Amino acid sequence: MSLATADRYSDKFRRGKLLEFSRFLTALPTPFQDDEISEEAFGDLIAWQINQGCQGLVVGGATGEAATLSDDEHLRLIRIAVETVDGRLPVVVATGTNCTQHSIALTQAAEAAGATAAMIVTPYYNKPTQDGLYRHYREIARSVGFPIIVENDPSSTCVDIRPETLALLAEIPNVVGIADVTGSFSITSVSSLPTPSGFVLLSGDDATCNLFRMAGGQGSVSIIANVVPGLWANIQRACTAQDWSRAASIQIRLLPLLRALRLEPNPAPVKYALSLLRPNFSPNVRLPLVPVSHETGLAIVSALTELKLVG
Repeated sequence: MSLATADRYSDKFRRGKLLEFSRFLTALPTPFQDDEISEEAFGDLIAWQINQGCQGLVVGGATGEAATLSDDEHLRLIRIAVETVDGRLPVVVATGTNCTQHSIALTQAAEAAGATAAMIVTPYYNKPTQDGLYRHYREIARSVGFPIIVENDPSSTCVDIRPETLALLAEIPNVVGIADVTGSFSITSVSSLPTPSGFVLLSGDDATCNLFRMAGGQGSVSIIANVVPGLWANIQRACTAQDWSRAASIQIRLLPLLRALRLEPNPAPVKYALSLLRPNFSPNVRLPLVPVSHETGLAIVSALTELKLVG
């Protein structure tokens, strides 16, 4: 990275523009029709999210069935999102794979397509060491000139970023935050993370997001926000205002839906829920995922009925 690029990511830059990530991002699913991307449904979902108060989007991640997308499909999703958003909120593109060079290529393509930032999950399957993790992120960060958010999801990748490795990653100028999917942060561990001022801490686990925010986290990357973007926005506003009782009361209302969306692998449940709420959104997923079972479908309908979202 050149000195000029590094200067763009000074502490002042972190605390200023990059605080736009200190809110909540909706992790979008990819709608399919006859196993092809439904561009109309994807654009409609994005427009609805914006109208409901969403503050940012994550495109092409695990919820977007990234493992089943070709690079061309990934790029098409980015372009639709960037064009539909038209600068109104951040578009964060998930570009992490278990190959550093492939991740670099996807991240560079996302930057060229106009994305705001990249969110990069730890490499899966090949289980790199902590040194391997550091070098992986360092090489990707050096290859681009926009912000990188690290995603830590050890239950899916079998790799966990240790605090000392996170501290090293936070020293890379354009590594600006972490989305933590573990749901295991305690008040002590969040507040004592060895990261610089302005480094953004995002919860990637909806069920424990309130606790994460109480412990010092600044926002979330959410799946349930696809279904209830307005209510999730209200929770995040309450957390930002440290109105913990209001945040808890909204979360209690959402508990049946939170439980229902976790009955089967993501994103099949959230896609089924969206198919009940959005007229052109299909519940289809790509193999090896399959549509939700009848029992899970009933649980989702019951939760949505309790929230008065379906009749």
